Amino acid sequence: MIPNPDEAVGAWWDDTGAVQARMAAAARNGYSPAFDLHTYVLHDVPESVLRSGPPHQREQAEAVFHEPCRFRNWSKVPIRVIASVEDRFSPIEFQRQVARARLDKDVEVIAGGHLVALSQPDELVARLPCLL
Repeated sequence: MIPNPDEAVGAWWDDTGAVQARMAAAARNGYSPAFDLHTYVLHDVPESVLRSGPPHQREQAEAVFHEPCRFRNWSKVPIRVIASVEDRFSPIEFQRQVARARLDKDVEVIAGGHLVALSQPDELVARLPCLL
């Protein structure tokens, strides 16, 4: 997610057209537009990784969706946008559009779905700058 200053997470969905983009991608690619955790988030996470997680996932707190991003502008530090090509929840075309509109940046595309840190951790880490 690339928020605008003072934009609440809950408003981001409407402001960017995220849901419409997700549903259009589902229609194009032949999977259900109805949200399903496995279809949209876990489809490419290895079974061994899924089994190694906690037996029960906590519900996400709703409060986060109402809080605005508390910044006035983006920092002057270099910003890179990395997105995964098989992300069904935030389709790559949509991510490219948002990155261009909000940051004037192109997207660096990697393999993987929405949880790329779990499905393609080595490829993701290889794209991150070394901070040591």
